[in-house]
Amino acid sequence: MLSREGADWPRFCCAIVRGADGRYLLEQRPAQSQRAAGLMTCFGGTREEGEEPTACLRRELREELGLSEEVVEMLGFQRAVTLHRRGELVAWFYSASVALPSEVRLVTEPGHEAVWLSEEQVRAEQRLSSWHRAALSAYFMGEAEARLE
Repeated sequence: MLSREGADWPRFCCAIVRGADGRYLLEQRPAQSQRAAGLMTCFGGTREEGEEPTACLRRELREELGLSEEVVEMLGFQRAVTLHRRGELVAWFYSASVALPSEVRLVTEPGHEAVWLSEEQVRAEQRLSSWHRAALSAYFMGEAEARLE
């Protein structure tokens, strides 16, 4: 997607969040979801018109997890994986440079659930959406790109 500023920005921005215990935070989406119904995904979502990718990520984490702006800023997100599907830029996945403190209370949207999984559990999870599986696999292997056909 081409922005007004002339930079190529993806339609979606997602967060790879680790807890203090090393587990990863995923979202179990309800069966009636518009996207990835009944599947597990990283938290994140659709970038609004003209919205910068990092602003999208911060907004989505506030909306989907009830995180304060202070907590989101403290996590220090950096772009980690670029996801392409059929040659088209789809999403940027950002990783937190600081683990989410265990005392932070998560408040998910109705019908959505926050799930903590180890890397091994993430790799084995059958309900993980194909986009998020590709991005997380690349992340675990230290690769900056994931491609789906």
